[in-house]
Amino acid sequence: LSLQLTHTMKILVIDDNPVHRQSAHDQLTPLGHELTIVDRFYAGEEAIKNNHYDVVMTDMLMPEEQVVDTYFSPFDPRPKHEKISYEAVPNTEVPYGMFMVFLAATYGVKHIVLLSLGNHHDNRMISALARATRKDLQDVEIFTLNGSKVYLSHNPHGDQKKWDVALERLMSS
Repeated sequence: LSLQLTHTMKILVIDDNPVHRQSAHDQLTPLGHELTIVDRFYAGEEAIKNNHYDVVMTDMLMPEEQVVDTYFSPFDPRPKHEKISYEAVPNTEVPYGMFMVFLAATYGVKHIVLLSLGNHHDNRMISALARATRKDLQDVEIFTLNGSKVYLSHNPHGDQKKWDVALERLMSS
């Protein structure tokens, strides 16, 4: 890659697929970046709320999550505080990645990538993403959202995400 590190960046990667999480590690760690890698939307949300990241890179589709445990009830005499845990709902996919883009921009993350390999013939949200990111079969330009640079990338023909290429594209724009 032509991207030269001027400083180590703190990067959050959110992807439910273990192969893609490993490829993010394998592609971004040699570039000298500090990575946090999580597998679900709500884990990513917690990470963004509790840490500062230079870059958030997220998958588009992730398993739906449901609340499995809460310790707050209006009828509970204990002090009012809430502890919620989530678990993935098997065989479901929700376009959490789009919402992660908005969430990261809201929390002031300056560089955001949404990276998808989904099949636009099988999923309506991926089809919409493909339409939003293609102009004459080229990726659209990076845009700004709430002061954050955002890169939406959809590559339905690959079998491995190119995290390093997406990062280079975003940072060189």
